[in-house]
Amino acid sequence: MTSAQYIELVDYTGRQLKPGKRGVIALSEPPALRKLRIDADFWTGHVKGFRSAYRRFVGGVEAMAEKAKALKQQWLKGIGYARSLAANR
Repeated sequence: MTSAQYIELVDYTGRQLKPGKRGVIALSEPPALRKLRIDADFWTGHVKGFRSAYRRFVGGVEAMAEKAKALKQQWLKGIGYARSLAANR
């Protein structure tokens, strides 16, 4: 991902978390999400869970399961949240 794509992704994420704010930015999906093949609603769901649903690691169900295994743990906080996001896709 280029720096420009990362900035577009951060900008898009901010617009999703503050809908209706003063000086609203258009809600067009940035090319970075398309290039990474990430659904915009799925991305926003993960970001909304950063402080409440996740603790040490953020990712999809498979990535979280692999990380837990690498840490020699049974689970990581947030895997249930990741499952619910995947189920709603």
